[in-house]
Amino acid sequence: NIANKARAGYGEDIVGSALSGEFVGQDGRREVVFENVAVYDSGSGTMGISLRPLPSLLGIAGDAGGSGYDVPDYFDDFIRLHSGYEVSGNPISSLQDMGGGVKQQCFENYCLKHDPNVSQNVSLLPLGREYLKKVDTSITSLQPTQPSVPIEQETTEQTSSLDLLIWVLHPEISSAQTQTFGACVLDGNKSVQDYRATLSVSGGSDYSLSIPNDKGCAFAEIPPIEASDGSTIDYEVCITTSWGETLCERDSFYIWGNP
Repeated sequence: NIANKARAGYGEDIVGSALSGEFVGQDGRREVVFENVAVYDSGSGTMGISLRPLPSLLGIAGDAGGSGYDVPDYFDDFIRLHSGYEVSGNPISSLQDMGGGVKQQCFENYCLKHDPNVSQNVSLLPLGREYLKKVDTSITSLQPTQPSVPIEQETTEQTSSLDLLIWVLHPEISSAQTQTFGACVLDGNKSVQDYRATLSVSGGSDYSLSIPNDKGCAFAEIPPIEASDGSTIDYEVCITTSWGETLCERDSFYIWGNP
């Protein structure tokens, strides 16, 4: 699941909210568009995924000269705290003054904004929204895997258009911390709110997720899990829609950092 890998590998500060389910890009690679970036199945980089170079794909040209740009400390610190220049790519423009104290600079894979007037003063520009408009007409959605059907049940040919995205807040967590789970359901690019979601955790109990919000996302927080460092905790989220459709996704996280 590209969306889960992206959240775990890059973090929510980088990717932002998912704007699409998985689809096949024009180069034949599976892809997911987020608010700030586009992530595709490259087979290399973080967990086999990489970022599309959105600035150049959207026609954001670099300054004349094309190299040797200075990066201010606040952008440099942000980049180094979020997987480094391997993810951001090299700067493709000099620092731009947007007025009101706001500064902006673009790198190969995303653009950063510094606003001294807000608490989180460094953030990414939402380039994913513009990119999605550009690729929308060529999107071929990938169909999610259907749950197995008992042999005695008669089946009919039916293809689901729903996409279930699941993730955890902490890909690595100690046995002293609570874990938060999230799930979003999309029908194409539209969120689905009319569903119930349950969570099963290996070695634990079953839980209900919250009522889906207006973005089609539901959440659950569970107590700390006692396990040794390096343990893999598998979990499964299943949703059932009001019209009876069921969809499940599985993933895992790790226990690490115990005292």
